[in-house]
Amino acid sequence: MAPNYMPSMNFFYRLIAIFSLLGLANGLLFMASIRTRRSVWQGMGFCLTAAAGTAFFNWYTFAYIHYGQWMLWVAYLAVGIMIASLLIAPFFFLLAVFRAFGKGRRFIGRMAWGITCLAVLFGTTGAIRGNMQEVTEHVEISSSELPEAWDGFKIAEISDTHVGPYYTNRNLPEDFLIARREGAQMIALTGDLIDDVRVMPETARILTGENGNFPYGIIFVWGNHEYYRNKKYIADELKTTPVTLLQNNHVVLTRGGKALYIAGTDYPFAADEWIRITKERNMADKAFSGIPEGAPVILLAHHSDFIREGVRHKAIITLTGHTHGMQTGFMGQPILTPYVYTRGLYRAGPWYGYVSRGTGGWFPFRWGCSREITIITLRRKG
Repeated sequence: MAPNYMPSMNFFYRLIAIFSLLGLANGLLFMASIRTRRSVWQGMGFCLTAAAGTAFFNWYTFAYIHYGQWMLWVAYLAVGIMIASLLIAPFFFLLAVFRAFGKGRRFIGRMAWGITCLAVLFGTTGAIRGNMQEVTEHVEISSSELPEAWDGFKIAEISDTHVGPYYTNRNLPEDFLIARREGAQMIALTGDLIDDVRVMPETARILTGENGNFPYGIIFVWGNHEYYRNKKYIADELKTTPVTLLQNNHVVLTRGGKALYIAGTDYPFAADEWIRITKERNMADKAFSGIPEGAPVILLAHHSDFIREGVRHKAIITLTGHTHGMQTGFMGQPILTPYVYTRGLYRAGPWYGYVSRGTGGWFPFRWGCSREITIITLRRKG
């Protein structure tokens, strides 16, 4: 039996508290802008609305499985309210400053409500578009180390699906179908496969049915969310499937008598950056242990930092995810970049790394950063 679906409740409680405080701050700034008796009640409404939207988002995460598609649209609105709560505070602050200099109350009031409506519309639209739109990215790389027999080999990377309320077991077969139509011969699942372990048995059945559609099968590496959700149970379910699980080790594939190694690493939990870098190095060393010098290798990892390790070990390409591309961007570039490798293709000499924007997600809002399934084609150079 599946364990109870109880992801960290502390996270959800903190989320409600944070957005309640944001709503309170927005309400106070609204009151400072309008300065009427009615604005006190309206300001309190901002706090309650932010708290209610976040509470519904959290509730839907647990309850979605019992409801139809219509409830999903309410969840999109809840996400829109959360995004609006983040966006309107600086605008309300400016309005409060204008009001302090004697600007008209009626004009500022209309501006405040207009900004609020636009922010909610922006957030809701971003949630709908972010969850419904997916792009098939094509990446072609060449390497002199790739044997002629492997020229044209295609890998489909599916990353960060977070199977649950927003990316479901109805979506997973659709992405496998895209991979088959694109001619992929192997699937790389680079972590954060599932968030709702209640549906893990169905996910396992899908993986079992799809594995035979790809000559070199499905290969999976751990993400951080598997640890959050119940890694042992997920591992037990995966053992019932033909999926190959890599955890700081490797497998060898053969084609035309020539070998191609697929190495995979675990997730490097560590708050301290230097400890994490050390763990990544040790994990990569284990994954590459036993691979002959100069042999062609593809490295699979969840955390994008492993691109650095892939380059150190001379992997043809390192396929990663985790960052979701930061889920926001402008002109094809992420707005925030807390990671060394955030999205897309990277190159260091003849070695490559790729960071998926994520095929799914646990928070549906995206803007300038669509979900993706990635088709990587390997070419023999020279």
